[in-house]
Amino acid sequence: PEPLSHVKPVFADILKPQPLLPALQQADAALYLAWSRSFKPLTDGSAKENLENTPNIQMVRNFVQTMETAGCRRVVFLSALGASRYANSWFLREKYAAESVILNSSIPEKIILRTSLVYSKLNSQDRLLHAIERLMRIPWFYPVPKHQEKLAPIHVDDLNRILLYLLDTTLEQPNHVLEVAGGESLDIEELFRLVSLGIGKSRNIPLKGAIGSALTPLY
Repeated sequence: PEPLSHVKPVFADILKPQPLLPALQQADAALYLAWSRSFKPLTDGSAKENLENTPNIQMVRNFVQTMETAGCRRVVFLSALGASRYANSWFLREKYAAESVILNSSIPEKIILRTSLVYSKLNSQDRLLHAIERLMRIPWFYPVPKHQEKLAPIHVDDLNRILLYLLDTTLEQPNHVLEVAGGESLDIEELFRLVSLGIGKSRNIPLKGAIGSALTPLY
């Protein structure tokens, strides 16, 4: 990162806990954002895999153990809405397993923040919007996957403000699991339509239902 007067970059491999200790010994609170391979598909085989030993869970364990050794007071962990041991996605099951590691630790104050989809500006390197945009490169139409529940995306700037607030606010209870979403709920078709308007593809025809779900992974 570029040099900033109020920021001291520290580089460490979270899979190796030793380099983390000097940095965390100087910290009172920590915000955990690291995650790898977010969207591994949930297959019959992966559903039976041991979530306790994945790289993501090992990183969380290393970070938590180092925080305990360093005496850090508070951890804020960025999770996701729908995190559950019974979720229909590997990502949400793994997030739930990471939450369990943190909540069962001896860190004095623990905050789990489950957030909805996060978006930024369309012209930035936004993963959500660019993923939708890639589906609209096909002439004349674009696929829309099936999704029963409404989505309430939250802007990254709003999420940042919440995270910074949680690092320093006074807590009445030591453990919190919080959920946050954007102010407007949208059907997935409406979300796709808004992106199509933003990139000038509003005349393309959305293919919904089973056809849209089948074509989405192909494109």
